[in-house]
Amino acid sequence: MNNDKNDLLSIIDNNEEQNSVLKEEQLIPVESLLATGRQHISYSELHDWIECPWRHKIKYIEKIQSDSESIHTIYGQHVHAGIESYLIDPEKKPIDSKLFIEKWHNEIIPGFISRMKESNNQKAIDDYLNNKNEFDNSFESIFEQVPVWLELTFPGWELHGAEVKLFENIGIKKDRFFKGFIDCVIVAPDKKGVKKYYLIDWKTTSWGWSFDKKTSFEKQLQLILYKHFFAKKYNIHLKDIKCSFVLLKRKPPKLTPNEHCEKIDVSVGPKTETRALELVDKMLAHLNKNLFPKNRNSCKFCQYKNTKYCP
Repeated sequence: MNNDKNDLLSIIDNNEEQNSVLKEEQLIPVESLLATGRQHISYSELHDWIECPWRHKIKYIEKIQSDSESIHTIYGQHVHAGIESYLIDPEKKPIDSKLFIEKWHNEIIPGFISRMKESNNQKAIDDYLNNKNEFDNSFESIFEQVPVWLELTFPGWELHGAEVKLFENIGIKKDRFFKGFIDCVIVAPDKKGVKKYYLIDWKTTSWGWSFDKKTSFEKQLQLILYKHFFAKKYNIHLKDIKCSFVLLKRKPPKLTPNEHCEKIDVSVGPKTETRALELVDKMLAHLNKNLFPKNRNSCKFCQYKNTKYCP
């Protein structure tokens, strides 16, 4: 039992370090790097650039990181780790909710509060306290439902991979790459018995997403790009790949109180794919030309608003 527990804790720790610097498959001369000092872009970086190129410049080129830790992100990472422990387990044993809850209370939360106190960030602590009950009461429900939901939604599914890494050339460019991690890729037969690949991105949320958020192109862009570059990496036709966000709800709406999982399908046709890739090319072109216009429509919640970086 102790060995099993140590193995699971290792999975949790490895998952939490997923965003650390990884050895990449390609190397190019320093003079050929982007203005960010990298040879790649990611969806999160592209999203920042779409919202405001000037903000992107401050964050990725000038390296001014003013984002404070979010308890919601930390919670999401912990839930992801629990689901990953199930996915990669050959025996598909139930997720040990008790283990993850203990780590949450005994390690993650004390560490978070300590760091917030050191940085005098009472707002982040209050945010945790305001959502504490919702966090505490959701682990067991979500961990119990995910395996059942997978079996009902994808009968006969098999795991292709968890945290599947993408690091692929952008178009015909040999010195520009797209980097990302797909939370879960499974293989399952469709209604006609034809094998399909299903790309899943888990999204933790309180009650769900609004219609506008579900249909937002900027939100769907993540899976559009993941599908394109996954197909490129494994030489799979787009028609054989499906992709979805799966909302993991801490507190489902009253009309569906027991439904902690909701699948949001993202349709990716040729026009949508082209539109996404054109955005990537436009971003790279702006970086090459050092064009960083300010988008005043994105100022309201910007962390750099009214600072010396963006007066």
